[in-house]
Amino acid sequence: MKKIKVLILDDNENHIRLNTEFLKRGLGRLSISVTKSVQSALSELDKKKFDVVIMKHSPPLLDSLLILEKLKGKGCFPVPVVLMKRSDQNVIEKLIRCGCKNYLIASRNYYQHLPRLVLDCLEKAQLARNKEILEKEHKNQIHQLETCRKYFEDWINATDFIISTVDRELKITVINRAFRNFVMTHHLTRKIQPLNGNPLLSLLRLDGDSFLKDNLRALLNSEKEYFYYEFSYRDKKGEKYYDMLVNPIKNNEGEITGLVFLTKDISQNKIVDNKLKESELNYRTLIQNIDEVIFRTDEKGDIIWFNRSAERGFGASAHKISFSPSKIRRFVHSDDYEMVRSALEKYYDGGKTLKTELEFRIIPEGKKVLWFHFSFYPLLGEGSKFFGLEGVGIDITEKKEAEIKEKELQYELVQKSKLASIGELAAGVAHEINNPLGALTGGIDVLKEKLSKNPYVLENLDKLSKLTERISKIVDRMLYLSRQRPIKKEHTNINQIIEESLETFEYSVRSDSISQGKNVMIIKKLSSLLPAISTEKDQVIQVFLNLLKNAYDTISEKGTISVTSSLSKDGKYVLIGFEDTGGGISKKNLDKIFLPFFTTKDVDKGIGLGLSICDGIIKAHGGDIQVDSKVGLGSTFTVKLPVSL
Repeated sequence: MKKIKVLILDDNENHIRLNTEFLKRGLGRLSISVTKSVQSALSELDKKKFDVVIMKHSPPLLDSLLILEKLKGKGCFPVPVVLMKRSDQNVIEKLIRCGCKNYLIASRNYYQHLPRLVLDCLEKAQLARNKEILEKEHKNQIHQLETCRKYFEDWINATDFIISTVDRELKITVINRAFRNFVMTHHLTRKIQPLNGNPLLSLLRLDGDSFLKDNLRALLNSEKEYFYYEFSYRDKKGEKYYDMLVNPIKNNEGEITGLVFLTKDISQNKIVDNKLKESELNYRTLIQNIDEVIFRTDEKGDIIWFNRSAERGFGASAHKISFSPSKIRRFVHSDDYEMVRSALEKYYDGGKTLKTELEFRIIPEGKKVLWFHFSFYPLLGEGSKFFGLEGVGIDITEKKEAEIKEKELQYELVQKSKLASIGELAAGVAHEINNPLGALTGGIDVLKEKLSKNPYVLENLDKLSKLTERISKIVDRMLYLSRQRPIKKEHTNINQIIEESLETFEYSVRSDSISQGKNVMIIKKLSSLLPAISTEKDQVIQVFLNLLKNAYDTISEKGTISVTSSLSKDGKYVLIGFEDTGGGISKKNLDKIFLPFFTTKDVDKGIGLGLSICDGIIKAHGGDIQVDSKVGLGSTFTVKLPVSL
């Protein structure tokens, strides 16, 4: 307990001693200052702080009231205690007017009661001080609350938000100016009246919305932290849209006592949103309906978005397509794979390529090969980090096919021009050959008559006669090449034609085999159950001889030529096969071998008309020539001729 500071004003030494003694005895720790005049007491009060002032009010210290006047403005402390010689009502009234309620009649043994009086005075003074402090704090709190209320009221009335609060019964407790204007604007109440206490949902005409009610109930039951709600009203100017955010109101104990509604007019935002949605819909419709293929990939190359044209281009499983360089083999044509892979790797390896344009073929599932012109654009994020590709592709299949067809037509035109020139040349050559050939044929006939008794000579002359006939027919075919005359068909046995062709072929290459050191074996496998066919025999023989000669030329030293005849499975065609064990034909040349003037032989070995004429002859018979070849293993030419009906 702290020391009680006491100031004693008395001119009697005995009274001072007794007062000091009994005060120390009754109050314990004290700090006592003694003055014997009013002036010295006033001086002490200016210099120090005291808890109690005990002063004598009797002659010669009757002016002690000056001290009371001084203490009157100092608050609860120090507490004045006046010692009076006798009870005087006038003096007591003066003391009270000066703010002193504590006095003691200095009768006999008064000093024994002095400690108790001082203690009571101190307790009353402390209580008075506490009350004064509490009242002051209370006033400050009321002032702060009023300031906050005014600030809150000004704020909620100044904001554009439509604000209202409700209790747990959803009855209005607080609204702002914007809420009242909102209610009047939409004629939600017929007259200006206090809105507090009204059910909010009924006032807003939303009491029929069970979805809203269920969510508000969930907020009151702490099942939700907040709730968004959108509603609208229609007036003369059109539809007005509002967005409402609802949050719970909690007291200091965390109990939910109500809800606060923050509502905002979003009509302008709604108009902008609707225009954006309309614009986005138009954009999406445009993107989905254009013919161009449009797609987007992620950073790995997997397609994450594509339009309908992409689905048509890539096939039904377009979402499974990946433009990762390691995965494009499944849909990019093998001839274009390396080009596409190399171009895409520049993106996925961190390159700075901005745009790439490529033309390549893709192979959609279950569809024919398509040509596309693709433009690739990188998608770059913060720090130019690559996070995907955007691709735009145009189907140029028709354009490419038209280009190919145009090239074919140009080539065909050139070839026809060449054929026309060759035809004119052939006609002239045939005319020049026919004259000496006629003389040669006549000479052979004369020799036959003169040497008719020599069988060996006759046999060789017969062979020469057949060869001259063959030359005559070749000349005739040259004339056919020049004027495209119709063929003259007759029923023939295909095996017989094969045999004659082989006999002529073996005779014609006999000297070559000896001079070149070739060992070529002819293997025959002819079916005896073949129907007759209609052909121009000499032309078919010419075809067979040409195929045999080509097969022979592909064999370098040793090999076989297998000749077969059979009937197709459907019985509509006779099939004649010529299989050799030569060097074969490369894949790139297979589509060209029947073109006029195409040849891989040396200049002195042929001019590239043989297979072209053969193909024309067989097609004129209603048939076809098919080829199967593998480089290093040999080739098989199969002639299909229709069965006679």
